[in-house]
Amino acid sequence: MNAALARVAAALLVLTFLDDGLREWRSFSEQIGYLTSPANNIELSWGAAALYVTFSLCAQLGGSVVILGCALLSPGALTPRAGPPDRRDFGLRRRARAAELALAVFVASAIVVYGVGQPASQHAQGRLVFILRNLGILGGVVLLLAEGDAHAGRRAALQLAARLLLAAHGLEVAPAESWLALSLADLLALPPTALLAAGLRTREAAAALAMLLAVSDLGLNHYWYGFRYNDNIRYYFFEDCSIIGGLLLLAATTGGAPHALSLDAWRDRQLQLRGGAAADEQRRLMDEELDLGEADPDDE
Repeated sequence: MNAALARVAAALLVLTFLDDGLREWRSFSEQIGYLTSPANNIELSWGAAALYVTFSLCAQLGGSVVILGCALLSPGALTPRAGPPDRRDFGLRRRARAAELALAVFVASAIVVYGVGQPASQHAQGRLVFILRNLGILGGVVLLLAEGDAHAGRRAALQLAARLLLAAHGLEVAPAESWLALSLADLLALPPTALLAAGLRTREAAAALAMLLAVSDLGLNHYWYGFRYNDNIRYYFFEDCSIIGGLLLLAATTGGAPHALSLDAWRDRQLQLRGGAAADEQRRLMDEELDLGEADPDDE
């Protein structure tokens, strides 16, 4: 794993949680009122809404601070430790796993509570776009969980899920609102999205999508100046930062070896088998030459 890139990726990944958590801190009562509105598809009681907003606030701010602290101060806590546990970790690995799990549960629940539970009119870019964007963010968090899991089988399954979730966001960069009017960004996003879903050239595809999303994010969601400032633009900007973080983390984790459940891994296995077969054939030919040399009599 590229340690420096992984640190930057983890820091970017939690930006939307920090921003949204601070937003909820400033408007706690308004968030409860938003969830208890009778216009919602899923109308929560006041107590259930208050409990959910409290969970959201704690998961986002607490989880982000833990992961950001580990990424900047102790990046080893985000990866599995070889050998027996070390007391010097001071429980950082356990806290990191708990923070990642809390964020994953929050994003998954937000897709239901806000994506499905709210009327389509409440989503500025449409319900489908909201769901796909959150699936991309969830993919980054699941990838963090995968990189910290020492169990090979579970880690491979989490890596596959994370890659597919990040690829689902590529469908949002690609045509999510209109299948007829394809923009240049849509056309550029489709090939790396397909490669990402298949696990082929994963590192290059993730880097290409991250670069494309960074350009579009800076071009469309520059909330800090000009007439484009509004709360939605700010929200989209930090969401895109987190998705870029997930894509960069995917690029960093596939730098040394491909994920187990991917076409990259299958291709590497085929190359190794072909290389082994070629070496066996070469050794067989050399043995035959030696045997022939020993069998020929010396006429002189």
